[in-house]
Amino acid sequence: MPKQLARNAPANNRPVAAYALAKSMMATPEQLDKLSRASGERTREHVACNRRTGAGALAALAQDRCPRVRAGVYSNPSTPMEVIDRMEKSGERSEIVLGAFAERSANTDLLRRVAARACWSSYSPIGRGLVANTACPPDVLVLLMRSEDSTVRQSLARLASCPAPVLAELSKDKDQDVRAACASRHNTPRRCLAALARDEWYEVRARVAANQNTPPKSLSDMTDDSSYVLECLAANKSTPQDALRCLYEYEDQCIEEAIASNPSAPVDLLQELSECVNSTAREYVAWNPSTPLSILHALAEDWNVNVRTSAIAAIVSRCDA
Repeated sequence: MPKQLARNAPANNRPVAAYALAKSMMATPEQLDKLSRASGERTREHVACNRRTGAGALAALAQDRCPRVRAGVYSNPSTPMEVIDRMEKSGERSEIVLGAFAERSANTDLLRRVAARACWSSYSPIGRGLVANTACPPDVLVLLMRSEDSTVRQSLARLASCPAPVLAELSKDKDQDVRAACASRHNTPRRCLAALARDEWYEVRARVAANQNTPPKSLSDMTDDSSYVLECLAANKSTPQDALRCLYEYEDQCIEEAIASNPSAPVDLLQELSECVNSTAREYVAWNPSTPLSILHALAEDWNVNVRTSAIAAIVSRCDA
């Protein structure tokens, strides 16, 4: 029990016991109130984050000298709103605490004020918090494009609500991971995807090749890329059929399997793949929703048990539908 934990601990282990008690959801508000005045910053931080901590202790910890403690108070769902309001109006300068503001605050004026700090730091908990905050207004997201922290720009590019104009700018970012994140997004403008199809980094090109919003012309022009990019291209439902035929000529097993699972694969390729030596490709043909019943019936007599089973299951599922 928490009381016994603190009482029975050897003297040299008392700080460890206090630390453990501060995190415990079984601790009483009275115990946490006492621990809120402990000398150890980590103990006070855990008290500040503990939902069972009383309002009085949280109000006192909101003025603690340690930024992590103040950030914990702000992030604690049990912190009274009047304490939150005072903290937001306190003129806080610590990036750790402002990062907590950025992540949890619904005050758009406050979010705009702290956003300016996020742009000039190479490590920005503020920017990361803003990206994670669903209440963050679009004009603040635009500001984050200029953040010196590349992880902020990456997170921004991955954000579902990231506006297309922001993605267009980020697609030209100097950081290859930011460009790769843009290449994966379906709402990245198609002209930007066409430009990224010629990127110097293969991972960016691979994500463009896998993106169903990439212009067909750009996909067709990628058929002489590296094998990893070609596999992504072969699996893309938007890849033109002529490009898929070109890819099939490489006689690469991984590419064959990607084409075999592609619902946009032409019937003539599915027919050829159903007769190839690659049993995994034949199995994928059996599961392909575009495979004609005539090919499925032939695969139902395949020598490979996995291919036969898959073909029979596909035939049955179509009959039931």
